[in-house]
Parts: sequence; C-alpha cells; structure tokens
Amino acid sequence: MRAHGILKGLLLAALVAVSSAALSAQDYRAFLTVGSSSIFNKYSFVEYNNAYHSDYSLGPQFTIGGEAPLTPVLGVELALGVGRNNLQVANSNAGTKMSYGLDKERLGGNLVVHVPVTFLHGKPYLLLGPEYTRLAPYGAAASSSSTPGFLNDPFVYLRVNGKMGFNFGGGLELKVRPKLGLRLELRDHIFPAPRFGLPLTAITGAYFPVQGSTNNVEISVGLVYHFEL
Repeated sequence: MRAHGILKGLLLAALVAVSSAALSAQDYRAFLTVGSSSIFNKYSFVEYNNAYHSDYSLGPQFTIGGEAPLTPVLGVELALGVGRNNLQVANSNAGTKMSYGLDKERLGGNLVVHVPVTFLHGKPYLLLGPEYTRLAPYGAAASSSSTPGFLNDPFVYLRVNGKMGFNFGGGLELKVRPKLGLRLELRDHIFPAPRFGLPLTAITGAYFPVQGSTNNVEISVGLVYHFEL
C-alpha cells in the first residue's frame, strides 16, 4: 500500500509539472528507446549442504516516456519500461544451473538537467528520480505445480516482487531532423534485492537469503520527438 501511495504521489507531481509547463509554448519531448539490461546482484549461499550462486541473465529493455520543460535547462520526465532478466541459480555440488523466467515492469519520474554545452555534436543531459520496479515470474517459475520447483523444492515457487527505488544516469541527444533526435543513454536503477516472497532463512523447504541492494544497469538507444503545446 505504501508503494502504491508513493507511486500515486509521483504521478500527481508529474501531472502538475506538465500542466504548469503547458502555460507557455515550450519544447516537449516524447521518446522511445531499446537496449540491454544487466542486473548485478550476485550472491553465494549454502542451503542444506549445497553451495549455490545466484545471478541474473542479460536481457532486453524497452522504454517509452515523455518530458515536460520546467525551465530552459530543467525538465520533468515520466517513463514506463518493460524488459526481461531471468534469475539463474547454479548448484556447485551438482554442477547444474536452474533458470527462472522474470518479466520486469518499471514506472518512474525524473528531474532532467540539459547541460547547456555541445559534446560530440550532441546535447548531453543528466537525470535522477524515484521509481517503482515490479519483477513478475512467468511460466514454470510462477506455477505451484511446476517440477522440480525453486531449488528442486516442488512446494516452493516465486511470487511477484515490487520495490521502490531510484535511478540516475545520463545520455546524449543528437539532432537528426528539426523535430527528431537520436538518444544514447546509460541508467543505473537501484532497488532492494528481491526475494520473490521466499523466506530469508530456513523454515520448511527452500529459502533465498539474498540481502542488500540491486543495481540494474541499462544501455539504450532510441528516438526523441520534439513538439510544442
């Protein structure tokens, strides 16, 4: 409930900023990017005398969003992203690796700073803001009837994991047409390590003792359309 309240506040703030900026004709942006997503949360643990190492696979990322100007160099951005980064757990004792399918959805808002300089024939920008990330298992990873289940436990399966976090990054926009630009971007999304509803310590059956924070680095390229209201 708290995460949904924060998300509603974020959306309201973005709408207020957009409405305020619309009082004068300024440069608005709509963008679409595609790229690769890497989640860095390697973890090693021992469970029932088996040594495990968890990690995430490289996956695709798609983001669509818009930006409303606040000043000539400041803007507020609202973005929606979807992607896929599967959880992989290797059993060192057995020499096997298990993969669990995960879909990723993200909604966030950022303050964008457009640096008033030219770099490599483009316009650089920086961004920072809060966001909500949802990781949802799919296929056998989400099925209670799946065999063999998480860490070979047929009674344990992954659940949806939603976390509040923040992201920061930057990019470079190159002018292609008077109203069309090419965007190159790097972002790091930081949120608490997901456990997917699994216990932190042994209770009955499999558990997943990951802790700390997770870094989700995305490298993307896309198009930006400029317009006025």
